[in-house]
Amino acid sequence: MAELLKKKKHINVITAEFKPYWEQLFADNGIDNPAFFAKLCYQGSEFESTDGRKSECVRFFPNELSKNQDLFIELFDWYDKPYEEGHRNLYRLKNKPDWKTAKNFCSEVTLKSDGTSLPFVTYAVRVSDLELVSRNKIETAYPELTKISTKEETPQQKLNLGEFKTVDMSAFDDSIRLDAEELPFTEKEDNHYAQMTIRDIYCIVNKVPLSNKKWLNALIDEGKKWQK
Repeated sequence: MAELLKKKKHINVITAEFKPYWEQLFADNGIDNPAFFAKLCYQGSEFESTDGRKSECVRFFPNELSKNQDLFIELFDWYDKPYEEGHRNLYRLKNKPDWKTAKNFCSEVTLKSDGTSLPFVTYAVRVSDLELVSRNKIETAYPELTKISTKEETPQQKLNLGEFKTVDMSAFDDSIRLDAEELPFTEKEDNHYAQMTIRDIYCIVNKVPLSNKKWLNALIDEGKKWQK
């Protein structure tokens, strides 16, 4: 309770603290000047269902939703910490030019919980309408893209991020993979060297596939075969 009663940081301060963690991911994937925001996630009644259950929500200012570009968001809790305990998650809200008139997309918020008027209008959006693009353990030094599975996806589909080009090869069956001999000039999955962790370096030096990166483990295994 004492922690909850501490003076809260301004949302711009939290955004400034959170953003550097994601900058390498943006840079590696050609995302220039991303619209990034830290947002408080809360249990809101703006989209209350017939059974009275609340929804996880975030709020946006009108000028943010009107930027005419995708918005990237990291959620925080009432303690000003990443919302999911033990993880840093990056979400994307796809550009929606008709956001104000789109059915069931957002809800205008003009009143505080005590019924008094807010000094400005905001719009609540359900977290379920955001797209998770990167989920990382809190101790991970550099974030990676996360493959999202949906019922409609086939193994050949990947998360469509425009400039993002990372493909989760684990979604493909080994029997339909093409190896380096078949496609010698095809660009393979890779990362900037700045994204290497101590674990990655250990695995590379000792040639053991124990990295948190599946593609690096596969590369080490393939490298052993080539050296035999």
